[in-house]
Amino acid sequence: MTERKGSLMRWTADCGHSMVVYSLEPTPTSCPDCHDKARKALDDWWSDISSAESSASECAIDDVAKWLEENDLELPDDIVNQLQDIANLCQSAQSELSYAESRLWRLLQDRLPKAERLTMQAVGA
Repeated sequence: MTERKGSLMRWTADCGHSMVVYSLEPTPTSCPDCHDKARKALDDWWSDISSAESSASECAIDDVAKWLEENDLELPDDIVNQLQDIANLCQSAQSELSYAESRLWRLLQDRLPKAERLTMQAVGA
């Protein structure tokens, strides 16, 4: 367990809620409840991005002409070319969503870890 610095004291965070902190450690800008509420909302958003990335990867087809042939479909070349452009957009969207997903995940892990809840009771007693 990491040794804590200072003594326990009450602190009013920027969100307006009171909380308990160590006097010689950096003070959080929000209370654990508001912090967890924000983290939950961002975690839900990450889940939505992850789902969208999965959907985009399902619609991304490398070679539309080959895919049409495998499914016994024949279409005019101009339509096949347009479909290939659409498939390329899906691949691009999948790549962008994958990048957004990883950036948000890193942000959640590095900058918004789960909040610590302290009480005024003796620590380790």
